Formats: sequence, C-alpha cells, structure tokens
Amino acid sequence: QGGHNVSNDVSSVLTEQIKLGNQLRNETSTFSIISNWLPEDLRALMDLAVCWMHDYPACALALFSVILEHGLRLEWCKVNHRPQDQTAQTGRYYVTLDGHGQRSQHELLLHPYIQDSGKINALIEHLGAGTIALLSDLFCSASGPNIRAALGHGVWDHFIDRDLERMAGQDQKKQETQEFLKPMVSLLVLALYQTALESNTCTISSNTARFCYSPKFSFAATTRQSLVSVRKQLCHLWNLLEDCKSFP
Repeated sequence: QGGHNVSNDVSSVLTEQIKLGNQLRNETSTFSIISNWLPEDLRALMDLAVCWMHDYPACALALFSVILEHGLRLEWCKVNHRPQDQTAQTGRYYVTLDGHGQRSQHELLLHPYIQDSGKINALIEHLGAGTIALLSDLFCSASGPNIRAALGHGVWDHFIDRDLERMAGQDQKKQETQEFLKPMVSLLVLALYQTALESNTCTISSNTARFCYSPKFSFAATTRQSLVSVRKQLCHLWNLLEDCKSFP
C-alpha cells in the first residue's frame, strides 16, 4: 500500500517528467543513445529491459535501476580518476546511488564531495545540475520514491512476483502492476537518457541548453512546499476572521 501512495505522489508532482519519459520510451533513438553510453557487457541487459518494459514493468524497473547505477559508477570512476572503484573490492563497499546513512563507510555517486579525499565530486558538474537533481529526487530524497532502496529492500517484491508469474503463464492480471509502475519506468528511462546524453561530451557544446529540472523531493523543496501550504492556510484563517467581524 505504501508503494502505491509513493507512486501517486510522484505521478502528481512529476507530471511533466513522466510525460517526457513516455515520449522517450516510444522513440528507438532513445535506447540507441543509452546503449552507446553503456559498456558492451550491459547492452544485452538493456535490450532485455526494453523488451520487458511494456508487459513486465516491475522486472524492467529492476534491470533499469541496476544498469543506471553501474553506468553512473563507471562514469564517476572515469571523471574522478578512480578506476580502482569500478569493481567490487575485498573489505570495501561499492560506490552506490543511495545509502547516505552509511556515507562514512562508502562513496556516494551523487554526493558533492568524495568522502576519503574531500575533493569535489567531478560527476556533479559533468552531468549538470538538472540531471543530478532528477537522480537525487528519484534515488536519494527521503520523501521521493527511493527506487533503488524500494527494489533492494523488497518494497516492490509483490509486483516483481506478479511479473514472474505472468512470464510463467500463471497470472494473467497485469493491470495492477502496469498502472502502478508505468510512471516509474518512464522516469527511469528519462534518467538513463539524460545521463547518457550529458555524458556524451561530443554531443554537448557550450551553446547547448542543458536539462532543466528543479528538485521536488529534496529537504529544501519539501520544506518550501510546506511553508507555502502553511501560508495559504493562515491566509484562509485570516479571511475567515475578517468575515466574522462583519457579524453583529
């Protein structure tokens, strides 16, 4: 039930981004750009995710999430000159998309600074503010969908189970998972596309407009939204009190 509530919140807040993601899902060039950014060993997985995204969205979402995180990890290693962090190492955590609560134990892809050196994380400037803000909203913000955590900690296991049952021909009810996860899949396609586009420096010139997106689920954004709501309620209360003055 909690997963449904998060999806509804995301759908109402990120309407324009979901619409753009829907458009990208239906364009062949979208996945060509993404695949060209990915290393060869991830391209077959990407093709499988694309094949699954319409009929088995939960499974596609899991694959897209893994692909995006590892693609970002490789990009982080490249721009920060840390090739040793491309693969898992004994006694060390992977560089990950989320996990801010354990940031003292491992590097974070979207953190402004590299933990063990204190240097600026070059990936932030490399991808641009808009793409970083979108990725942060989708994966790192407390009030956002936290896609990686939801998948990794079993919040959406029910939907993955339903997809697997349908693959095996045991369950023909697909409406529930499709409607719930369709916006999430579109948002991940948008995130993958923008990351690939921004990472391909050959296609970006100083005159090219970069992706624009303002955070919607960050602490600052949600605090601002709460203050705006409080102000509206106080104005409403003030108007009610003014109306009361007119009564004898």
